[in-house]
Amino acid sequence: MFTGKSITKMSDYMIMYDEKNKCHKVISKRLHQCWKIVEAEGVYRLLHKEKEDFVTRGSFGTPLECVMEISAYDDKALKKIRRENNSFYKFIQQVFKKPVTI
Repeated sequence: MFTGKSITKMSDYMIMYDEKNKCHKVISKRLHQCWKIVEAEGVYRLLHKEKEDFVTRGSFGTPLECVMEISAYDDKALKKIRRENNSFYKFIQQVFKKPVTI
């Protein structure tokens, strides 16, 4: 499913194969989020762990597309965290009394 080249390109993620559930588990090293990539009928389903259960985030044609979706999610979440911790954005929110969106 994953080649050596594709795993080295995904250094921000730890990928393990779960023999029991027949799926790949992906852990984001940047946000410590847990994901599952499950193959069902030629489609790869991307599941994201929220609290105690996994929630479906989409269906993709290849495992690499799943990892790209995880990377996009991480980038968006990190951007939000940085924006919330930025004193300039806090100042703008106080002045205009509404959240700043980018």
